[in-house]
Amino acid sequence: MERRATLLLVRFRYHIITKTGDGETHLIAEDCQVLGFAGSPASTEWTDADIVEKLIRAKPEANVSRDQAVHFLNKLIDSFEMLWYSLTEAAEEKNGKKLLRAHARVRKASQGRGVQYQVKPHLPPDVLRAYVYLPLK
Repeated sequence: MERRATLLLVRFRYHIITKTGDGETHLIAEDCQVLGFAGSPASTEWTDADIVEKLIRAKPEANVSRDQAVHFLNKLIDSFEMLWYSLTEAAEEKNGKKLLRAHARVRKASQGRGVQYQVKPHLPPDVLRAYVYLPLK
């Protein structure tokens, strides 16, 4: 690894709204994903799933001191506002639309007719864990 990389375990929550002639029903769905980016939060380059998988499976070659770990995590936390747009976009565009298509397929297969579905993300998504990977010098 040549640059700092960060993995975030993110929980996305969604409200699935089903509209029929009788009214609305609401369900809540959750999805957890590991998202990764290279560089700093100010200049994120979001990575694809293959790179995230490699980082998850990577064996550490060394550790940093506790003080260094706290320093890097505090820098990440202080910069989170720069990440919210990308995380919100992931919740709304990629994951929300995918969930809506999957939900509609299942309901269609169960013969639901005259039913409309809507998925609304519950924002902001929850960042449950953060892992910072640093290159060896």
